[in-house]
Amino acid sequence: TLSLHDALPIFYIKVELVSSRLLPAVPDIDLVERASIGNEKRLRGNTWYSRGEHSQAVQCYRKAVEYLDDESIDNEVEVPVDRFMLAPEIQELLINRVKAYNNMAQAQMKLSAWDSALASVKQVLKIEPNNEKALFRKAKILQHKYRTEEAIGILRRVTRLYPANKQAQGELSLILTKERKGRAKEQAMSRKMLGITESSAKPSSSFSQQTKLIVACLGGIGALVGAVVADRKSVV
Repeated sequence: TLSLHDALPIFYIKVELVSSRLLPAVPDIDLVERASIGNEKRLRGNTWYSRGEHSQAVQCYRKAVEYLDDESIDNEVEVPVDRFMLAPEIQELLINRVKAYNNMAQAQMKLSAWDSALASVKQVLKIEPNNEKALFRKAKILQHKYRTEEAIGILRRVTRLYPANKQAQGELSLILTKERKGRAKEQAMSRKMLGITESSAKPSSSFSQQTKLIVACLGGIGALVGAVVADRKSVV
């Protein structure tokens, strides 16, 4: 009797290495080839990410940003707007570099590598301060790092810049609701610890009437004294 394992056919795959070459150091590679290699690694990272292989994706994205780099970026881009003064081919390289960092941040978030993801997001925002995906991801990262107030500020910025971003609106509403409930719970616990109840927190009606009477009397006495002093001053 054959088992299921014995009944399954066995396939053999033969792989033949056609050619190979050692690449020089990244800065020594021609810009066109460097951009091509970097973009290929970025797309490979996307493939790994779509398969749920986030560690492999991060490795590809990390290699991609090494190739998608040029010394002119560091030398000539002091503020984000400077990127538009770069040569067209460098601008194209920079666009793919931003994509690689943005995707790497997402993959790192899947791995709960929050510090690394925040570093990747900062690289994106250094070039594109209003990048929608990077801002939203930064807000999510800050939430996981318990920096809620900063996350709220960034989400408000996203909803202001991109009013159609329903995901950011929903996230902001969720955080604000959670914050309000948290504060209400803390206040309730504080009142309980101090022995303050709703009835004791509100003054009784009789006490309130007595307080009003005392205030009225003091007001009348004050007015009388003021009138006497004014009368004396007018005489002088």
